[in-house]
Amino acid sequence: MTTSQIALEKFEASGKKVKHHNIILWVLEKYGPLTNYGIAKKAYYKGKDNFGNPQTYKLSYHAVARRTSELIDMGRIEWIGREKDSDGATRNLYDLK
Repeated sequence: MTTSQIALEKFEASGKKVKHHNIILWVLEKYGPLTNYGIAKKAYYKGKDNFGNPQTYKLSYHAVARRTSELIDMGRIEWIGREKDSDGATRNLYDLK
């Protein structure tokens, strides 16, 4: 088993993948259609660091991009077009199904 496979299994076993899905769905429900970049700018959650101290975490653009493709495959969100984002790039726009 490769280190990538081990890391994926640990990630899935920790429940973070489901947590990320729920955060993305909440952001789309609250703010309406957004791009991955827009979702990442609004996706914060509370957790604890390795020492048990409260910490605020932010989903990265790349994590949101991976999770949105999974949510599309699950039928929870849909691609609704392309939009110019706040940084001037043209990106895919997503909304709840």
